[in-house]
Amino acid sequence: MGGVAGAGLLDQRVVGAVVMGKPSRDKGKRREQQAAALVREWVGPEWDVSRNARNAQKGPHTAGDLCVERAGHWFPYCIEVKGHASFCPSLLWRPGGGFLFSKWAAQALEQADSCGREALLMMKPDRRPWLVAAPFYESARFGLCMTVETECGPWLVTTWERFTELGRWSPPKEERWRR
Repeated sequence: MGGVAGAGLLDQRVVGAVVMGKPSRDKGKRREQQAAALVREWVGPEWDVSRNARNAQKGPHTAGDLCVERAGHWFPYCIEVKGHASFCPSLLWRPGGGFLFSKWAAQALEQADSCGREALLMMKPDRRPWLVAAPFYESARFGLCMTVETECGPWLVTTWERFTELGRWSPPKEERWRR
């Protein structure tokens, strides 16, 4: 193979229906690692938090960008991690929450449905704090937040800091949370 691609100067892969260059994939990987560290701090050391391989994100136990596990327990959220240079929180005020948010919300719901968990979307705007979003029915954990209407229903959005103000997450005592 000749030309730029043959010389190894152009490293692009198709992810979904989008061609992503190596810098974009690396940035996404860094965002996922940052999100994993935040989630690890939130759930505590007894839980294992890791990134899911791209080719494993459709399975019933590995949907989403992050895998949160603990022997004998079931973590209720399927976590999608997103970041984009053009994403700005002010876009959430646009009808439908803006194109990126609507697309991300739909993907988070699809991933969550595939594994029977609740969708949790972690977003990192450039040079701004982490945001977290979930479908409206998850409102008990969110406290003060904004509601964003999307084609896939209303979503609650708040900062990661506010989301985790209630302290470390722990599974309820109910049997339904145990495997």
